[in-house]
Amino acid sequence: MRLPDRRSILIGVAVAALAIVAFGCSDSNNNVTAPPMGNSTANVSGDWSGTFASDTPSLCAGSGASASFSQQGAHVTGVFRASGCGISGSFTGGINGNTITGKVDMRGCRGGSVTGTITNSGLQLQVSDFYKDPSAGTPNGPVEVMAGGNASLSR
Repeated sequence: MRLPDRRSILIGVAVAALAIVAFGCSDSNNNVTAPPMGNSTANVSGDWSGTFASDTPSLCAGSGASASFSQQGAHVTGVFRASGCGISGSFTGGINGNTITGKVDMRGCRGGSVTGTITNSGLQLQVSDFYKDPSAGTPNGPVEVMAGGNASLSR
C-alpha cells in the first residue's frame, strides 16, 4: 500500500478548510444583515416651557422657564429663559443619546453651563450659577449674580 505524499495531504487539508469556511458559519439563505440602527440622538427642536427651581433661594426663589431650540444633527442652538430669576440668553450645545450639554451665554456673565436629560415626558436641565468679575479694587473674586438651578421643561 502506497502512502500519500506531502502535496496530496496539503491539498486535502486546504480543500477541507475551504469547505468549513464556505459552509460552517452561514445561515440558510446566505444573507448577512447588519445590526439594527437606532436613533442615537434625541430631537429637542421646538418650544419648551416649565419651571426653574433655583439652587440659591436668597438670589431667586424660583421662576417659570422656557426654551426654544433648533437642532442640526447633534448640534443645538436656541434661547433659554428663567426670566423671574434674571436668566435670559442664547443656548449652544450638543446632544449625545438622551443627554444634552451646553451653555447659556449672557452678556457680561460667566458660568451658565448646562447638563440635562431628555426623556419621553420632557427635558430636565441643570444650569450652573452666573458670575460677574468684580469691579476694580474688589478683593473677593467673581460675584454670583444669578443663581443656577434645575429646569423642568415639556413641550
